[in-house]
Amino acid sequence: MSLIYMRFSPLFVCFFLFAGVLSAQETLVTDHKGTKKIVASNTVTTTATAPTSPVEGDVWFDATSRSTKIWQGDPAIWKDLTPIVSLWQSNTDGGLYAVDDIVSYNGILYKNLTATNTNLSPDNDPTNWGYAIASGAADEPWYTVGTTTGHTSNTGDMFFMGQVAIGNASPDPNAILDLTNSVDKAFLLPSETLQSNISSPTDGMLVYSSDNNNAYLRAESAWKPFAHNLVTNELIFDGEDDTDVTNDNFYYVSFVVNGDWKVVRYDKTDVNIELQATLSNNSGQLAQPIDLLTCTALTYD
Repeated sequence: MSLIYMRFSPLFVCFFLFAGVLSAQETLVTDHKGTKKIVASNTVTTTATAPTSPVEGDVWFDATSRSTKIWQGDPAIWKDLTPIVSLWQSNTDGGLYAVDDIVSYNGILYKNLTATNTNLSPDNDPTNWGYAIASGAADEPWYTVGTTTGHTSNTGDMFFMGQVAIGNASPDPNAILDLTNSVDKAFLLPSETLQSNISSPTDGMLVYSSDNNNAYLRAESAWKPFAHNLVTNELIFDGEDDTDVTNDNFYYVSFVVNGDWKVVRYDKTDVNIELQATLSNNSGQLAQPIDLLTCTALTYD
């Protein structure tokens, strides 16, 4: 029996192997000694679902989770090669992110909220980025209002059940909010042009009116000046100066205090007896009364 000896050139073997890569993941080849071997050729796949029948070393870009994985064979799983947290990149630098993608910026974790990324860094882009909490609500003491879910966004309403201290580590046991500090900082009240701009005020509220240059406390369903009283445009009228004799025993003092008009009616027989008229009990009188007739027609309490 004669033996047929075939000599394969290295170029022929390389061509044969390359052809196998193109056609299949595993290729049966014969080396120069006539030994048949299975050679695995790895593939790179981009799909939304995992490739079937992978071999060790295959690479899969998961289009659903946008992560890169490799088939490691033992154990037979797709190993995620994507970094747990990547550094944020701007849109100009190719930063493309899906909703719930987590990035690190200046040592803080942020979560994408809209699948949109701009050239604004996450700390300056609250529309598209919120704070990321890695392990759920148990790590976040602030909850979203109406839920028991940790509040992970830097917008929206949240609540905390307990004392809060700012500027010190030992709040007064009887204080819900303790701002005691040693850094010479003050508490800045919320500011409105007018305190009446708050549509549904509740007793106990505090606000600063920039128009009236004064702070106000809401008490007894009315805004009351919390600090100094700025009185302007004082006018005094004698009730005897009109034809109605029922007004003869009164003086009327009209003025503006902290931006709101007021008229005080004094009894001539006892100046300690006084009644007041304001916008709250004279809703039809919007402007300050500037004549005796208008003052005498007001309702006094």
